[in-house]
Amino acid sequence: MSDGISRFENFWRQMDTQSAPEYVHPEDKKDLSESDRQFMQLDLLPIPVNGNLRNADVIILMLNPGFSDSDAQWGTAFSRSVLLDSERANLLQSDWPDKFPMFDLNPKLAGSGGAKYWAGPLGPMKGKLGHLAHALAGPDDYLHEDIRKELSNRIAIVQRVAYRSKSFRDLHRLRSSQEAFELARSLVAEGEKLVVIPYGIQHWGYPNPVKTSNLIVYKHGLRAAHIAPTSAGYRAVVERLNQRVA
Repeated sequence: MSDGISRFENFWRQMDTQSAPEYVHPEDKKDLSESDRQFMQLDLLPIPVNGNLRNADVIILMLNPGFSDSDAQWGTAFSRSVLLDSERANLLQSDWPDKFPMFDLNPKLAGSGGAKYWAGPLGPMKGKLGHLAHALAGPDDYLHEDIRKELSNRIAIVQRVAYRSKSFRDLHRLRSSQEAFELARSLVAEGEKLVVIPYGIQHWGYPNPVKTSNLIVYKHGLRAAHIAPTSAGYRAVVERLNQRVA
């Protein structure tokens, strides 16, 4: 059992996921300025992790969950309820709707901001994880939903800053951001999972690229996640995923 994951889970389970209008972890409230509160979408649940930390083989470290004006208008009442249930499940790390821990890959949420980023439109996956879906399918010719579910259970995203905003703001002073940093360090030290940092590497404490058996740090200066065949981490991620294909 991972001590780092247990600590991270316990930290986020202290947060009230039912009460609006402001969703802020109690340990973060004292360190948020008025400017921070205006900058972030605190009327929405934070997304410190997207996926099942314990089950995932690959952990991708990102900067923050994004937000656009179209997100507020997305979906039907049903799809928005699925999204909210999925976000709560991730904070508690249990009871994921439709067994899609990385909920952006759930076909019911196709068209949402996160789904468009990671999976692309409904159908054969494109998006940031599209090349991995193709590699994982291989000669077995999985249905696209099977591929989505496989990746959803085996990849997890951890955010340096858990709160949503249109752009990244360095909020490393927040206790929740410090917990994300400590989780990343624990995962690397424990060596059981492959940790990938595709961009913003300095915010995770790495000034230069790194490539070891369980850590891939891309070069400095990249501005978006790339898990494509030409990227530093693609082959390592494919190898890790192919070690345990259902």
